[in-house]
Amino acid sequence: MVQSGSDSIAKTPLGIATGLPPFAWGILALIALRPSLDVIFASVTMQVGALNLSAGFLFNLLLVGLAAAIAVNAALVHRTPDRAVVTTLIIWAPMLVAAGIAAARSPVPAQALQVLFNYLSYAAVSLLALTWAPHIGRERLTMLIAASGVIPILTALFQAATGGAGTRVMGTFPHPNILAFFLLIYVAFLFHAQVSAYLQSAGARLVLWLPIALGLLALLLTGTRAGYAGMFVFLFLYAALRRPIYLIPLIILPPLALLVPGVLDRISDATSGPPVFTYDYLVSVARGDIADSGYVAVDSGTWRRYLWESAWPWVTSHPLLGSGLASFPHYSSQFFALLPNGESEVFAHNTYLQLVFEGGGVLLLGFLWTYIASALQNAANLPFGRGELIFALLLVLAYAIVLASDNILYYLSANLSLFFVLFAIRGVGADDSRRWHSQARLATKRRRLAANGSQSA
Repeated sequence: MVQSGSDSIAKTPLGIATGLPPFAWGILALIALRPSLDVIFASVTMQVGALNLSAGFLFNLLLVGLAAAIAVNAALVHRTPDRAVVTTLIIWAPMLVAAGIAAARSPVPAQALQVLFNYLSYAAVSLLALTWAPHIGRERLTMLIAASGVIPILTALFQAATGGAGTRVMGTFPHPNILAFFLLIYVAFLFHAQVSAYLQSAGARLVLWLPIALGLLALLLTGTRAGYAGMFVFLFLYAALRRPIYLIPLIILPPLALLVPGVLDRISDATSGPPVFTYDYLVSVARGDIADSGYVAVDSGTWRRYLWESAWPWVTSHPLLGSGLASFPHYSSQFFALLPNGESEVFAHNTYLQLVFEGGGVLLLGFLWTYIASALQNAANLPFGRGELIFALLLVLAYAIVLASDNILYYLSANLSLFFVLFAIRGVGADDSRRWHSQARLATKRRRLAANGSQSA
């Protein structure tokens, strides 16, 4: 009997992984290790002309080179359309083309090329995930992703225990927010894998709760409020749609979270009410125009609001194509007077604003297409892909929340993890979907033959 639904999918045999060449497993291991090496990759840099390239650039170059080799091999050697290549191209082409147009118009071409290459790296890891995932299978994919968070989580917990990172832990990343957004993806996938029984062993599924719990604890310790909101939205909606029984512990989770040091303070800061000082007053204080003003503290929410309001006239003056890729920091000193001490530029702290500022409506629409299509592609695996489709859509929804409060597209590890997960679940689901449709066609053919035989008799 053929069953539908993610919970009843026949697990991909571990032996299918032998279809991957050894170098592919090496690349997958590097992808899993990438979050653990983030600080190292960011700190080791080299100057190439006007470009300041990090060691992470070499890793991204490897991803792009492999993806290009797969695409060229499909086009020139096999001379047949490769489904993974075509799917990735359809999903990513609008954003990459729009980003290319914005890069050509950028006042800082060197930085624009770096940003464009980052986007190309996200597309490359998408193609690799979609190509290799059917050979990995759900069980190995779960173990691979679970392993990717071990070192960052343990490092974060060590920092919390020793006070080595101050009030907010950052694990193996240069900023707490990056750790939080990585953990959002990490915990979301493992929770989905748990609900969907990706691991065949009951003992393994029991152990899987440990990285989920520790990941949630580390996320709370980052003090990243957008991460809190995105994680809770995902867990609540996913449980409601797939395992309502899990809503019971989720209801008591927020009060327990408030017991974690620093969480209540961060939430209180975000709900402290309207700004006390106007933007003009703060600018006057910053310039020294107001005598005896003393030290004026502004919460991050107020500061970001004034930043966004100051940038908006530039958006409306170039609504279609924007001011050029990577131009927001370059122009920020011209429209915003409250730059942090010692800083000559500032980032948008809002991905949507960043995109529409730098590439106009064209780049924003290209991004939204890529972002939403990365989740909706799982609809191609129905009926088996129902669980994966729900997971992908809710992960995208949760990530949409954090996109509104930070410079997410600059965070390489988080975005590589996001698109690897979104395309990998499509890949493992595609294998099940093909086998299901093949079995369904075979069953239909047998019924027709049996019917014809009975009529002849």
